[in-house]
Amino acid sequence: KQWYQRRVRGPIEERKICEDVKHGLVNENSAIKITPVLGVALDTVLGDVDWCLQNSPKACDEDRESIANQLISVAQALSRLLQAAVPRSSPGIEALLRCTKRFYTTFTALVKHETKAGESVLKAVERLAKFVGATLNSCLYNFLYHVEQPGSEKEAVIKRQAVSVPAIVYAVEQCERCLIILSKKAATDLMEHFRRSTARDFKIQTDVLQTKLNREREEEDQSEIQPKKRRKKDKNKSIEL
Repeated sequence: KQWYQRRVRGPIEERKICEDVKHGLVNENSAIKITPVLGVALDTVLGDVDWCLQNSPKACDEDRESIANQLISVAQALSRLLQAAVPRSSPGIEALLRCTKRFYTTFTALVKHETKAGESVLKAVERLAKFVGATLNSCLYNFLYHVEQPGSEKEAVIKRQAVSVPAIVYAVEQCERCLIILSKKAATDLMEHFRRSTARDFKIQTDVLQTKLNREREEEDQSEIQPKKRRKKDKNKSIEL
């Protein structure tokens, strides 16, 4: 019960977060190491909430408001981390990518649970949808733009990060699709603060595409030239005989 209280419902008493507090241990040097730790911590909380939504729906029915408030706290923390200038070579980037994808899948699970509940939309869910649409999404799109920028990182790191981006975009789109369904069912516009960003569109790199096309044409030309040379050689051999 204590585990459920701490990890899923959050603290019993509502706590106000003071934004002006500065910790001496957090600086430019330590931030690179702290960021992945925070990302893993948020991902753990989201995993517990997601497990509860999938495996214990009756318990979630009793604490829907608390679960939504817990996701609001995670979304606020995640928006701060996405705005941090984390180097692309830092393991914090991959931790934030995993945590971001987990958040949107968990939020989607909550929206589906609300849709099945068949009741009016909770105020906490409305606040969560408003914060995600107005704040978190814009932070996410800027973060993805930062991740997709060319750099001097190792090829393996770039590939891992590149694979995560389409998965996150898909999770966002699935979340918005479920919000639209819930909005129609509850007659509440939960998509009011959502705006489509060009960062969500997959960009076609024309220079890379043209290079690959030229390479394929050269390979095709070479494959056509080689059989002709072979036929000429065979013809010359037959003439000599």
